[in-house]
Amino acid sequence: MKKLLLILLVAPIAIFASDSHSVNTDIVERTVNFIIFVSIAYYVLADKAKDFFSSRANDIKSKLEQVKELKAKSEAKKNKAQEKFDNATQLAVQLVEDAKSDINSIKNTIEDNINHDIKQLSKSLDEKCDIETKKMKKEIVEEILEELMNDENISITQDNLSTIILNKVA
Repeated sequence: MKKLLLILLVAPIAIFASDSHSVNTDIVERTVNFIIFVSIAYYVLADKAKDFFSSRANDIKSKLEQVKELKAKSEAKKNKAQEKFDNATQLAVQLVEDAKSDINSIKNTIEDNINHDIKQLSKSLDEKCDIETKKMKKEIVEEILEELMNDENISITQDNLSTIILNKVA
């Protein structure tokens, strides 16, 4: 403060100093009046200025604290959302893996069932073929025997017929 007063006092003198003796100015009086005005203004306004700037600084500090709290809450929400996102991603990956394993399991079960059905159908076809073959043989044998029995050129006796049947059965 003292330096400021010294500068305010010396500056006007240095600025208005001149070499000529003929200039008659009232610089000293004006400087004194200015110093008195600044002192009174400082005396009257210093406390109000200090209070204003102090309250302004407190307001800024409180707003800064509110912003910090809001930032902390936002960070917490962001972290929570990120955690939920990570969990959802892991769940989605797990669901996809489970679905793939279920698909493979169902596919294998269906293949096993189809293979079993094919084997059953193949066995059934083989059995039907065997039955039909035996039927056909029986029918052919009956036809031939019927023909032979009805043919007058071939004479088969009862003894010959029983020998043929015994040979066939044996």
